[in-house]
Amino acid sequence: MSMVSSSNVVHQPLEHQVFINFRGKELRGSFVSHLVKALKTEGINVFIDNNTRMGKDLKIFFKEIEDSCIAIAVISSLYSESRWCLNELAKIRECVNKKTLEVFPVFYKVSVDTVKNRRHMFGANFDRSVKEDHTKRKAWKRALTFVTKKKGEIVDENSDEVQVINKIVNDVKIKLEEVRREKGTKSPKENIREVSKGGEPMSSSAQTSPFIGITTRLQQLEEKLDFELDEATRVIGVVGMPGIGKTILAKKLLEKWGPEFLNIMFLDDIRKKSKSPGFDKLHKDLLHGLIRSAQDGKENKDIEVSLESLKAKLSKSKVFIVLDDVSEKEMVDETYLVSGLSDEDGFKYFEKHAFSGCCEPSFKKLAKEFVDYSRGHPLALKELGRELLGKDKAYWESKLETLAKSPISNTIQDVLRTPYDDLSKHHKDLFLDVARFFRFEDGYHVRSLLDSSVHENVSEIRNLADKFLINICGGRLEVNDLMYTFAMGLESQPSSENSTSGRRLFNHRDIITILRNNEEATKIRGMFLDMSEIPKKISLGSDTFKEMNDLRYLKFFDSSCTKDSEAKCNLNFPNGLDFTLQEIRNSFRSLPKNISFLYNLKWLDLKYCEQLISLPVLPPSLHWLDAHGCVALEDIESPMALILAETEHSHSTFAFTNCTKLDQVAKNGIISYVWRKIQLMSDALAHQEKVLHH
Repeated sequence: MSMVSSSNVVHQPLEHQVFINFRGKELRGSFVSHLVKALKTEGINVFIDNNTRMGKDLKIFFKEIEDSCIAIAVISSLYSESRWCLNELAKIRECVNKKTLEVFPVFYKVSVDTVKNRRHMFGANFDRSVKEDHTKRKAWKRALTFVTKKKGEIVDENSDEVQVINKIVNDVKIKLEEVRREKGTKSPKENIREVSKGGEPMSSSAQTSPFIGITTRLQQLEEKLDFELDEATRVIGVVGMPGIGKTILAKKLLEKWGPEFLNIMFLDDIRKKSKSPGFDKLHKDLLHGLIRSAQDGKENKDIEVSLESLKAKLSKSKVFIVLDDVSEKEMVDETYLVSGLSDEDGFKYFEKHAFSGCCEPSFKKLAKEFVDYSRGHPLALKELGRELLGKDKAYWESKLETLAKSPISNTIQDVLRTPYDDLSKHHKDLFLDVARFFRFEDGYHVRSLLDSSVHENVSEIRNLADKFLINICGGRLEVNDLMYTFAMGLESQPSSENSTSGRRLFNHRDIITILRNNEEATKIRGMFLDMSEIPKKISLGSDTFKEMNDLRYLKFFDSSCTKDSEAKCNLNFPNGLDFTLQEIRNSFRSLPKNISFLYNLKWLDLKYCEQLISLPVLPPSLHWLDAHGCVALEDIESPMALILAETEHSHSTFAFTNCTKLDQVAKNGIISYVWRKIQLMSDALAHQEKVLHH
């Protein structure tokens, strides 16, 4: 084996080329020469024709375009007089459409409109070129139209050409880095750096991990598995948000511990493979893969081996299996939650992608805000970093300001969609409901509103949390910024899937438009209207809500109103308001008596119903009642303690603050309710302590 000393240069075949398409006689000694120099300084391979084209076959240049990763098309005023330039551009368009090339247009002292519509001298030159070869007219015209639709750099008389060139170089570097990562290759500079002084390549362990913070997670997962145990089988589920790094962690674990086992197997895409062609095929692939791993990847295909014999053979061996992208958690002994990166590790990971080196001091505060938005999500940190690399401070500030409103990248969206696509139509609606209307709300309150199951031990909200679409923290529902942006992106899509569930409206302008136009009132799932955003009185008809058959959530509130003050409502219904239940009106003195038959009613908000005098018998399913500020309320037919005894929910809440006219019987009932609740809480605490001691 030949050795390479540290002084040798490692020659690599040219790759990741940049092809520059330009009008030579106009730009060769000026803009293009400076651009080429800047690209080569960064170690980027550039193809540029510095010689005359006389006698050369056009196919040579077409091959260079096909072998390149990026084409920079510099369109200038004399560009269209060259048939070579136009032919090259037509080839560039062909490769871009095949998704084998990306084009970066530069409009050098010529407007995009002039190129698109072939005006002025540019158009006259184009017409002369067409006369010389009329068969290419359509292809050239399409190529020019195509390039004007791509985002490019515009250089005019007032442009700083050095700044423009630096921006182009940065954009090229970002694209080449993406290609390098997708192909798993290294740039020439990296290949040279990886040759050590002794001539031996550095081991993978000596290189920087692609996932900062993985060491701690690896140790924690190893503790869960406890390889020293002699248990027959131990199954650990590695769980977490999509894109959080579960697969990388599992691969690192297999890489580290695989040599300790005779049979190992990494089987990916379980979710997809278990559906088609089916579980039996997946089972067979797993067993054959384990056998091959013990034979250095070789398998004797001439010998037919039954699955039973494979099982028997493997039952005597110690095996290590990683099943990637499993959607169900049955038969799991324990789970390991892969959380987001810490603030420190998240910053390092973002810094790695957003800056060529260390974070610039003037960008540090902004960088921390992007890291905070990402909540330690590696994929989000990487994608945001790549987008911001080389951009100026104004771009960073603008991006940060619109982050929650602007759609996330397709890469992140495709990853986040995986658990969402697995949901039923009903659960998809619930996720979007929570993201739009109930973010940061009390979990028990929201479950009372959303859960359709009659079984207390089954929660649809918990199901969303188990799929990491939402979080439940301290009794409150949370949707992190990343998932919220994802959900809002789904809401804004005009797809039939999202439109059939009805619109969720929070913007006061959209809501007022709907309320004033009954024809647009269909397919409305929910409205949350902040009265503080309605500056003046608005009169609406009594049939405003008549066509809203799908309306599920309706809330009018005043965000500027304190708890102790009275909220103002600028919506006026001069002719009253029609409801399906005729007993309910805008102002009411009592609830309908048949409310006791609403056996799934769990939550009732009667705050500030100032004309409410009495409450009928309430359903035993009720868990939460707020009658704060019902200043006219006198009697309560339902014994509060009885409701509590039937439901046995120590966490139920019945509030009667500021109900100054309650009669003595009602007060006694409330006092009995309080004592019963204290007893239930005491019993629950005693039971918990008993379990802990045992």
